[in-house]
Amino acid sequence: MRSKPPRAKRWLGILVIMSIVFVLLGIVLVQRGHIASIRAELIKTRQSLIAQREGLTRQVRDTTGRMPYLFRVYGSDEGALHEEVNFYLAIPESLSLREKLEFLIARVSKYRFRGLPLRLVRLDDRQGKKIAVIDLEEPEFREGLSWGGSYFQGTTGGHFTYVSLVKTFLQNDYPGEWIDGVQFLYRGKPFEENDWDHINLSGTFYRHQERE
Repeated sequence: MRSKPPRAKRWLGILVIMSIVFVLLGIVLVQRGHIASIRAELIKTRQSLIAQREGLTRQVRDTTGRMPYLFRVYGSDEGALHEEVNFYLAIPESLSLREKLEFLIARVSKYRFRGLPLRLVRLDDRQGKKIAVIDLEEPEFREGLSWGGSYFQGTTGGHFTYVSLVKTFLQNDYPGEWIDGVQFLYRGKPFEENDWDHINLSGTFYRHQERE
């Protein structure tokens, strides 16, 4: 008759199995950590923006007597499965086109991309069409947060970054004066000169049309 293994050996075997389980769990959690981080940031941002939107709406109503247009900022839902409007921005109609763009760019940077730099480089006139050229700049002192590492990686992440940038800046539903198209740069260079597997922001994107 076989003797039972000593208790110490049994506990050692259990510990080995538990260690393997924890390692595998850790890998899964790391892979999901980025989405979870974005989801938590999105919830926090929504709460902040609701309060800001209400305050700005009251302020504009008091000065103009009418409701401002609410610009849509697009992204993913909390499960990172579907496109949706993440939040709205009330932008005063009294601002010029450039001022409205810069207002939108600053808020998208702060509330949608955790402060990663976005800059309006210029407004081009291309055969009578107004094209906004926007640069995605990498921060110098933001360890662990970057466009390339945080928002261009993975099929899901790349897709929702594309949606957030293109749909938000084209504003297809806005009835007032707006740009006709948008072109994105990465660190001052056209996206055609960069090699990203999961995001394609090359060329110029036009309202209600395919990109050029």
